[in-house]
Amino acid sequence: MLDYFQELNNNSKDNNSDLVLWNNKKTTVEKKSVFWKRWFERGINFVSDLLSSDGKFLSLDEFQKKYDLEVNFLHYFQLLAAIPLDLKRKAFDSPTPVFHNEPDVLSNQKIPWNPAEIPVF
Repeated sequence: MLDYFQELNNNSKDNNSDLVLWNNKKTTVEKKSVFWKRWFERGINFVSDLLSSDGKFLSLDEFQKKYDLEVNFLHYFQLLAAIPLDLKRKAFDSPTPVFHNEPDVLSNQKIPWNPAEIPVF
């Protein structure tokens, strides 16, 4: 997965790769980038995955219902606080990439991903 994110960053044309939540040097908790496997497995990969249609962060209740994932409210708000305002604005204005059917290297399950549909950032 880290190789994929590195390739995504290297091939970025519009510099939207900073909208990826995980292992992002701009989104840090205690000065370290984060990767939360349970969230990743639920399809939470981009800043825009945390936004409602009006550009605001989902409430904790909305988030838990959308992703069928119970989380500690401190954990959720810790990540929200780690996202710089400029990335939140950029995420609202940018389309979210869609993935189809590539094996998940972490769990050997399928996650949505189709190489032909990889957006060019």
